[in-house]
Amino acid sequence: MVIPSPPLAVTPLDPAQRYDLAFKPFTRVTAEILHVSDVQAVLSVDGYPMVAQLTSPEQAAALRGQKTARFIVSQVSPQEVTLKLVSSAPLAVDPAGQELAAHLLGQFGLPEDPANLMLARAILNQGLKVSADLFRGLRAALDGLGEWGEPEAGLAAAMSAAGLPITAESLALLLRQQRSLAEEVPELVTLLRQLLQEKQIAGPLREMLLSSLEFFEEVIVQWDAAPAELAARLGRAVQLLGSSMEHHLESQVSSGSPLWPEKSLITLGRLQALLVENGFEEVAGAIKAFLDDLRPLQLLNSAENARQGETLTFLLHLSGGEKTPERWLEARLRVTRRSGKGVGAGCPGSTGLTIQVDVAPGRMMQAELMLVEKSIRAVITVPGAELVPKAEQELPSLQAGLEHLGYIFQGGQVMAGTPEKMGQLSVPTPASKPLHAVDLEV
Repeated sequence: MVIPSPPLAVTPLDPAQRYDLAFKPFTRVTAEILHVSDVQAVLSVDGYPMVAQLTSPEQAAALRGQKTARFIVSQVSPQEVTLKLVSSAPLAVDPAGQELAAHLLGQFGLPEDPANLMLARAILNQGLKVSADLFRGLRAALDGLGEWGEPEAGLAAAMSAAGLPITAESLALLLRQQRSLAEEVPELVTLLRQLLQEKQIAGPLREMLLSSLEFFEEVIVQWDAAPAELAARLGRAVQLLGSSMEHHLESQVSSGSPLWPEKSLITLGRLQALLVENGFEEVAGAIKAFLDDLRPLQLLNSAENARQGETLTFLLHLSGGEKTPERWLEARLRVTRRSGKGVGAGCPGSTGLTIQVDVAPGRMMQAELMLVEKSIRAVITVPGAELVPKAEQELPSLQAGLEHLGYIFQGGQVMAGTPEKMGQLSVPTPASKPLHAVDLEV
């Protein structure tokens, strides 16, 4: 039964795509609900991101808190798609997907217990080529965790799809709750400074404390720095935070050099060891936690695993004034390039630049810039509808800055929503990737 509700006018985020060719009137579609505010909803329909303008509180109430909703396509034009809400109830488990999962287990001679069915479904959701070796490898890694469920199975399948090594240890690494750099680095710097001021420390430990403080000074990016300094700081942050301690150790052995890098994560590792030797276990534990929090991103950014472009996580520092306090914000930067055969004949390659800033816990701002030759288009996502007008007021200054650098600004769009956090694996839900059983007779 169709729920009585005004139709939704849905606008595509990218007008260049022919949405009118993808959606047909009077067909039913399932939309993933990415964000809902009082005035609009951000949806993803078959991979097409769209913004729906809400005309009544009932519409917002029906969509809020749901992961998916079902609609009937009422009208279609190149500029707009009109959808009629059918149901926002959560989708039941896809019976075809369950059937496929059970069929795979039978094919490999594995028992159809709940754990095996859950893992088989996670593998199918990632579109992986299923084999008995893959299944047994994932199951062994999951069993190494002890207790595991759907989130862990989904992550294991996502790691396999990304080409990452899958062991109980690598799973535990990516499952680990990481603290924000905006919390961790200022606290760690304060601990190191207090240790220098309050204790009579000399010799190698003092030298390593000073070197570590210099290390943290170099990974912090000043928000109001000049463009050239910003670029240099970002490059330095990549060098200092992007490579793991193990990578530095391997390079050290390969080069045969007896000298450690002057500033690297090795500096923090050596400081951690000296702190333990001198009885400062609490500070040593804080350094270990910081190094452990960097490992998941370093794993995802390794050359063979950065399938969608490397993501740099860094710390933005906003100097305080008379009325504004000093602020530390975690930010992420990703650069992606599309060129070669995948672009198509006669089409120039493109470069994408995405910046995310955590303006508050659970609230993220994102700027996406797509560059084709000298033309740039921007899509800005803010965490609340009340911020949309303020962000729109900044578009002229963005245009002026880009044109000053020699680019052609092709326009920008501001929307409210919650983007997917960069620097982590995407684990689709069963409802977001429908599966179909097909009988073939040969």
